[in-house]
Amino acid sequence: MVSIAGFPIRALLGAGAQGEVFLAERPDGTLAALKVLAEGADRARAVALVARLATLAHPSLVRVVAVHDHEGRVVLEMDHVDGAPLIGTLRAPRVIPLTVRPTLPVAFGQPLQEGNLSAFTALDDAATRRLERYVAQIASALAKLHENGLVHRDVRPENILVAGDRAVLLDVGLVTDDAEGDDQAGTAAYLAPDDLTGPAADLYALGVVLFEALTGALPFLGSAQEVVVLKGTVSAPAPSFVVKLRPTAARLDALTIRLLRRVAAQRPTAAEVVALLSG
Repeated sequence: MVSIAGFPIRALLGAGAQGEVFLAERPDGTLAALKVLAEGADRARAVALVARLATLAHPSLVRVVAVHDHEGRVVLEMDHVDGAPLIGTLRAPRVIPLTVRPTLPVAFGQPLQEGNLSAFTALDDAATRRLERYVAQIASALAKLHENGLVHRDVRPENILVAGDRAVLLDVGLVTDDAEGDDQAGTAAYLAPDDLTGPAADLYALGVVLFEALTGALPFLGSAQEVVVLKGTVSAPAPSFVVKLRPTAARLDALTIRLLRRVAAQRPTAAEVVALLSG
């Protein structure tokens, strides 16, 4: 059996520019998620980061256990979260109806149907209430990071799993100190339109996740270059622009607009999001 850092590997969970994540078995039989960081990762930084994260116990933040080495690569050992992807627990995969013609007008990259009907579907009331709860939980995890001078830098649906009745924020491979500079990192569709990587960038990414959960689409569609241009020149549409939302989604619709503000200072903090959705 293939092993990494002495852990038998059961499956590949995911891969990207920052490394690969594997499902592994610990000596005691419990499961772990091993993130093998990309070549050149700073081991000393990883050790210091894990030491800080170990003090931040939070039910919606994956627990990071230790740093290992494997064939010259740095490996992060995290608890395995047995859950389902956030958006998949709320809605079926998006399918644009065949009646949407390519000649129809497009706004923000979104195709509009005749009669101002959306190509996408709204969440029902039960799913909307669950989404509110999940967003509050993830915002609480982000608040914990931000209060301790850390930023996640890769908030996206694939990094949020729902286990039982709780959403858990995964993949701390890009977590960094808020004072470590301003280089952007993460997934393009979820990057803030500014060049900052502080807490406000995490909140913008959370806004994109919320928009996608409410509508089934991203705020801006098109090539990566087109999306960058749109983000930098126009404000994101409200979810209610793309989908006729149910009345129960009004609070989330308004929150999404605030989270997707182009100016970082105009976005709410993670703690403010928690307070808003808990009230």
